[in-house]
Amino acid sequence: SLKSPGASAVIYGGVDAKALRFDGVADAMRVPQTELRLFGKPESFVKRRMGVALAHDEDVERARTLAKEAAAKVVPRAAD
Repeated sequence: SLKSPGASAVIYGGVDAKALRFDGVADAMRVPQTELRLFGKPESFVKRRMGVALAHDEDVERARTLAKEAAAKVVPRAAD
């Protein structure tokens, strides 16, 4: 059964790179009621889905806001 409404927001690669690092992960993890899933893909493209931020709250709109807030804090950067 559903415990609470939830939402997700995509974390895109943002860059074309053979290796990638993520800045802002610690800040994203401080957003309440959220979790991050970074997929561990070896190569990044601008629009490649590299992860998602998940959130839950009593209201789906609030969950969506939290997920977007957490995802926006994660900044993929080329590591090569």
